[in-house]
Amino acid sequence: MEYEIVNQARDLALTQWHRDLIERQVRRLDPLVASFPPDAVHLRVVVDDEGGHAGKTDVSVRLAVPGRLLTSHEAPFPDGVDEAFDDLRRQLVWYKERLRHEPEYKRKRRRMAPATSGAASGRKEPP
Repeated sequence: MEYEIVNQARDLALTQWHRDLIERQVRRLDPLVASFPPDAVHLRVVVDDEGGHAGKTDVSVRLAVPGRLLTSHEAPFPDGVDEAFDDLRRQLVWYKERLRHEPEYKRKRRRMAPATSGAASGRKEPP
């Protein structure tokens, strides 16, 4: 998976610790995006301060997968990195379930589940 880290914060220099934190979260996404073509998946992590305000540094994560652009925006940086990637993982799992049409299968399984005993449902069993 191709990714880039963009620092738009004026008062924050990304250290190696920050980059390692983001890299660790990117590695956790790898198994989820492995089913997509590698050249069609792109991740962009943007660290931005809200108009130059000190202490208001946010992180935005955008993941482009075939057919969808998934985004997450959290504050403050660096604590919000984990939350942003967790939100992105939830969105990605949801999207992959929709691609596999899992909601329809689950509904069908519930609909065809065996009924409880005939007496409890009000029906009589055939002789």
